Amino acid sequence: MPKSSRLFIATLLVILTAIPSAWAIQRTAPRLNVVSFSGGYAGPVGTYDGTVALDFDFDGTLVDFDAKNVYENGVRLAISYGAVKRGHWLGTLGFEYTRHNYKNPLVQRHSNHLYEITFLEDPAFSQYDLELSLGYLFNDLNYTVWSPLFGFRLTAGMSGISAERVESEYQSSLSLGLDFGADIKIWTAPDKRSFVTLSSVNSWDFAASNDRPRYLNIGAGIKYYFRP
Repeated sequence: MPKSSRLFIATLLVILTAIPSAWAIQRTAPRLNVVSFSGGYAGPVGTYDGTVALDFDFDGTLVDFDAKNVYENGVRLAISYGAVKRGHWLGTLGFEYTRHNYKNPLVQRHSNHLYEITFLEDPAFSQYDLELSLGYLFNDLNYTVWSPLFGFRLTAGMSGISAERVESEYQSSLSLGLDFGADIKIWTAPDKRSFVTLSSVNSWDFAASNDRPRYLNIGAGIKYYFRP
């Protein structure tokens, strides 16, 4: 076999061997770290037979109050840090703060009965949480300009009630919920190693402990993604 033919075959074999590796490199998304700042509306939902340090007890019977008759809508602020693996799986750990006021008085009607609780001072509710979440980005932001997100969240922290001239009281609490939203790129670094997204950041708590309010959170945020 001529030398040139042997060289051609050897080169072809090298190329054919390299194609799968090159494809694998192309298809394996680089890891991204992410820092997120967000805030928005926090709307308590569901029914409750008590709150921090107070049961809705009427002559030995616990009465369920609708959230809208117990709490005002509030605000939520959050900061988190995490990473995106394989272009789609987003895990974060963060801190959240939620604050809103109580209604005063609390009034709930059941059939022909009207139940009422009046506070001497107008109290406020505060929630301090560590939040762990795992989400899935439907599009790989390394190669696209936007992506929807869906995931699960676990929060653990302290629920507190406070008022003027009254000692604040706190209790520990947990919640489980769903995250949903979307990221849209608004800036990309020239070297493509980092970018910023404007994000819709929403969640819904479907379970909680110790009469902790369950929230429907609707908000927006800024996320900074970067390669380590």
